[in-house]
Amino acid sequence: MPTSHDVRLPLDRSPRFPDRCVRCGMPEPGHTWRHAARSVGLSWLFPLALGRRVAVDVPACHACEEKLSAQRLRRRLVDFALVAAGVAVAITLLDGASTPWRRVLGFASALVFVLPAIVHHTLFPPPYDLTVGSDHVDHEFADPLYARDVSHLNR
Repeated sequence: MPTSHDVRLPLDRSPRFPDRCVRCGMPEPGHTWRHAARSVGLSWLFPLALGRRVAVDVPACHACEEKLSAQRLRRRLVDFALVAAGVAVAITLLDGASTPWRRVLGFASALVFVLPAIVHHTLFPPPYDLTVGSDHVDHEFADPLYARDVSHLNR
């Protein structure tokens, strides 16, 4: 089952990457794609949310740079739309309901909308992503060989 292959590095350390495109594997792409993320929290849903911001320049050929940016934007828009739809449906269904299960039903109806995105992100990870923790950065790769090479370069 495809999942991301993670390499954890200290937050204060600049990662080193193999000289090939993170998406297509083209050697010596001569170009990079800037990927930024904020520390774990609601920043995935609210881009202006507070949190430590980390930016990484990942090797990518020019054609893949555009595709990586477009894919990231699409994923963010779909995530936002699903969360908004789930909340809207929960509010509509439970408007005026007086039941002790109201919160549980609201959470369950919102989860119905968010669960497909979670499954899709797990089964079809992007070529590169990162998650910022309090003292580390998890670099997440779809390609296990690329992840292995990054791990070796950063020992």
